[in-house]
Formats: sequence, C-alpha cells, structure tokens
Amino acid sequence: MYNRFLGSPRNVRVGVGLVAGMLLLFMASHHAGAGRTRPSPELRPESAVAGRIETAFGATCETLLIREIAAARTSIHMAIYSFTRRNIAQALMDAARRGVSVEIKYDQTSADWKGMADILHRLQKSGIPLIPVTFTRADQKMHHKFTIIDQARVLTGSFNYTTAAVTGNDENLILIRAPEVARQFEQEYRRIGNR
Repeated sequence: MYNRFLGSPRNVRVGVGLVAGMLLLFMASHHAGAGRTRPSPELRPESAVAGRIETAFGATCETLLIREIAAARTSIHMAIYSFTRRNIAQALMDAARRGVSVEIKYDQTSADWKGMADILHRLQKSGIPLIPVTFTRADQKMHHKFTIIDQARVLTGSFNYTTAAVTGNDENLILIRAPEVARQFEQEYRRIGNR
C-alpha cells in the first residue's frame, strides 16, 4: 500500500490491537531494565486497544518523527539513548516556540558522544528541559527510544535520532495512535530516573 505521507510502499497503516499487545508484552517483560525478570503489575500485555499504527523504515523514520513533532499541540515527552540529528532538534525547538511543552530524558553516558553534546547544548539553550539519567552500575543504560506526543500518540522502535540511523543503519519506527498505549508509555516515562 502506498503511503501518501512518506512515499514508501513499506509504510502502511494497520489495526493496532495485535501490535499494541505485542509492544505491551515486550514492555512488561523488560519494564525495569537489567536484572528484572517479572512483568510489571501495572502493564497488562493481554490488553487490546483501539487505534492505528503507521510504520517507517530507514530514512523515512526521521520524516515520520519530524512530521509528528510538527503536528504536536500540547506536549512532547522524549526518552532517547542517542541523539545527533539537528533537524529533529530544530523541530523540537520549533514546537517549544509554538507553546508545546517539550521535555527530554537521555542516558547520561551518551551525552559526551560526538554530535550529541552539541545537540544537547542547542536544546538546553532554547529552554527545553533536559533530564540526564544515570545509573550506579556501569552495565545499565536508559536505552529507550520513544516519543510521546499530546498524550495520544507514541513513536517507538529501533530508531535512535542519529545520522547513522538515518543514512546507514537498518532502522524502524512505529507510530501508534492510541491514547491507552500513550498512557502506558507516559507511566514508563515518569518511572525513568536515576538508579
């Protein structure tokens, strides 16, 4: 099916029930990070929700993300491991200037990587709250890659917001339009913190 927004025939819209259930199952089984083996009690992987999904692969991941940031009206919460793309940063700064509440949590260990320090500096200078996440153990990471928009849509997948992800890697990004799924990602976003 051809997707008029992204142009690629691989980007399609499908029902969200099965995919959301699979994502919730994954989140439940990996909820608290390294060492946790039991599902979180507040996540029910058997839940079915109504909504829609859209998929993107390769460079179209960035196109989809920027389109959704540009459409944000009230809030953007982002949890990202690695971030070096200036045009994504610019889209976030533009959203903040429009009055959208933007907040970003990132893994502190990645903050000094080439390109990321510059992006963080630009975002901070524009007034966007940046929350570094640190751990007491060196083998732990805040390895999430998700963005919640208007508490109604979630973008998640393998896609880090980096040049390598856009120009060379095989990546994916899923847009989920389902307020219940967004609520569960908001719970995870609030849970993320220093350990």
